[in-house]
Amino acid sequence: FVLPSSLKSIGSYAFSRCVSLVQINIPSSVSLINRSAFCGCSTLKQLTISSSAITIDEFAFSMCSSLSHIQFVESTSRNDSFIGKSVFYGCDSLSRIKIPAFVTSIGEDVFKYCVSLIEITIPSHLKDFKNYGIVDQCKIITY
Repeated sequence: FVLPSSLKSIGSYAFSRCVSLVQINIPSSVSLINRSAFCGCSTLKQLTISSSAITIDEFAFSMCSSLSHIQFVESTSRNDSFIGKSVFYGCDSLSRIKIPAFVTSIGEDVFKYCVSLIEITIPSHLKDFKNYGIVDQCKIITY
């Protein structure tokens, strides 16, 4: 699915439970993905986020059980991007993720019930990361 390059935000529940969505590219123009925007998209496998100045609100991609590939397009800019509470909650197929350097804060339970998650790379300069044991199953955590 192709989102328009002029899009500024994605509304709450905009694509929630969309079973025909397999791949999505969030354009660099998007600065906000609202609560549960893609929640329960059970066939979503690939997510690319091209914006380096973005807030991803709580539960935005939760329960996307087929989501196995998440790519953040790298940027040299230092923005205060935020990944909210439980954003990837219950993403069963996710095994690896690299949080980009422009993310400065990660909310609680972001990876809770991501039972296949074995590797996370997290920026060392994070201002806030509420772990609460949610990454305990990971074999590799790099800061």
